[in-house]
Amino acid sequence: MGTRMVRLSPHKPMFYVRFIDDIFMIWDKGLDNLQTFFNLANSFHPSIKFTFDYSLKEVPFLDVLVTIEGGKTITSVYTKPTDRHTYLHFHSFHPRHTKTSVVYSQFLRYRRLCSTDNTFLEILGDTQK
Repeated sequence: MGTRMVRLSPHKPMFYVRFIDDIFMIWDKGLDNLQTFFNLANSFHPSIKFTFDYSLKEVPFLDVLVTIEGGKTITSVYTKPTDRHTYLHFHSFHPRHTKTSVVYSQFLRYRRLCSTDNTFLEILGDTQK
């Protein structure tokens, strides 16, 4: 449905990607045309309705926060407000390598999602609170 919707739209997004039921797109055709595109998307199926969030500065997609700064795209880690950052209790009955790998894998995830050293260091600072 998504690619058909984009194909039939008179105004197409500059960039469009979908992961299961989440869509990220970059739109450069104006807010009126964005609203028209949104209305078209909601008319494709009677029981499937889209919601959309847009911003001229930043928008979350899955666990990535995409920001525009000085005409450049910068990515960082996004966590939902309801995220409690509870992973694995260190005194649980898991092998030590499993418990230490949680720390390593989260660090690696943060490094991969942050496009700049500054955003990476900001995220590390936030995790210590």
